[in-house]
Amino acid sequence: MYRGLAFFIVFLLFRSTVSAVHLPRFQGELNQEQEKSYRSLQKEFLLGKGQEFKALDELNLLAGTSKPDLTHWIRLLHVDLLLEKDSALRAEQLLEQLSVPESPAFEAYKAYLLGKLSFRKGQYIIANMQFSKALDQVEDDSDLGIIIRQAMAENLRAKGDLDQSLRLWLESLDASQTLRDSIAIADSYEGRGLTRLALGEYDMAEHDLKLSLGYFSRLGARKRMAQSYTGLALVNYYRKDHQASIANGLRAYEISKRLNDIKGQSESLKNLALAYMGLENWNQALRYLEQAVQLKSRAGQRQDLPEILNSMGLCHLQLRSLPEAQYYFDLALEKAKESGSTTEMIRSYKNLSRYYADQSDFESAYEAQARLVTLTDSLALIDRAQTIYELEVRHSTDQKEQEIMLLRQEKKIITERWLNLALGLFLLIVIGILFIDNQKRKHRQQTELLMKEDELKKAE
Repeated sequence: MYRGLAFFIVFLLFRSTVSAVHLPRFQGELNQEQEKSYRSLQKEFLLGKGQEFKALDELNLLAGTSKPDLTHWIRLLHVDLLLEKDSALRAEQLLEQLSVPESPAFEAYKAYLLGKLSFRKGQYIIANMQFSKALDQVEDDSDLGIIIRQAMAENLRAKGDLDQSLRLWLESLDASQTLRDSIAIADSYEGRGLTRLALGEYDMAEHDLKLSLGYFSRLGARKRMAQSYTGLALVNYYRKDHQASIANGLRAYEISKRLNDIKGQSESLKNLALAYMGLENWNQALRYLEQAVQLKSRAGQRQDLPEILNSMGLCHLQLRSLPEAQYYFDLALEKAKESGSTTEMIRSYKNLSRYYADQSDFESAYEAQARLVTLTDSLALIDRAQTIYELEVRHSTDQKEQEIMLLRQEKKIITERWLNLALGLFLLIVIGILFIDNQKRKHRQQTELLMKEDELKKAE
């Protein structure tokens, strides 16, 4: 029962980490003060203490108006930070208004951000198209190329294409090691470890997650340390080593608590509850789930509230607290409908159907099952429609790219024709000047010769 729940938690915990833990560098020159400010921004982004936008404002002030390219880059960084802070709507608005210079680095970064935005909407095909477009415009082993490759790998893992995701994580790791970029190396190990976890390769997953934990510890990236501990806790859970899972879950929780990371704390508590559910300690699991709900309510986060409520219903069902179990299943369904979480709606209907069947209320069980079938069929139709739409978008995007390429080629041909014409005119002018100069020289020589002949005649 809980194996599928754990895999779902893997997706929920790590679907927001589509980017690397570091921001891409500006592909231009920075003076000493700007470089110092940029490093400060990178550090704040790595540590995640909530000072990222303040550091970005300082860099923006130093940019001034003397470097328009740097100003454009800072705006892209702003969108990137908004996406990391789950402000997707604001990020999308800024990205729509943002125009960037015709440069491979700028166009790649913008396409990468559009891919991140599509990823958060669950549009994995479109996201993969954007990441592919971005990757085509940069070097594979460049700073930005590594970040884009990691984002594509994360997107493929969420899409369920685990083998391709693993291949990209391996390529990302090789490129990161070539650049000797500790942050990118740590990120690659963590991503590869989580993908191996989803593939059921627990020993290798544990090895990678421990390596990432070591790197993040040396870098001081405590928020990412907590995520690595969470990954290790899930590895322990699958091995049925629930005590080790609890120990790693508590480490993740303590780090998140010190950082005042509400989201991290609630995720750690959910993970701890999963371990106690594995131990069939339903009361302790309930206590952790209740704390997670309190944190979510305090922070105004409703995204994964239905998941927690469903888990609480399962715990009450095991404790034979039947009215409470039904209450939480119904509440989970209500919250899932409010948030549009079809995954949790399906889970709620399954739990309610099982609950009513256990109570021999077969009419209610049948009704819940019928709604589940209707919802599943509707989702299948929506998935097919979305796939068709995404393919149409892909075709339209390809057509637009071909049109842009043709326009660029025509522009290039026209430019070359004008250059050839200008070069031809220049050569004609040069030849004309040389011809006139040559004629003048010949005339001068003839005149001098005639004068000498006259002088000789006079002398004779």
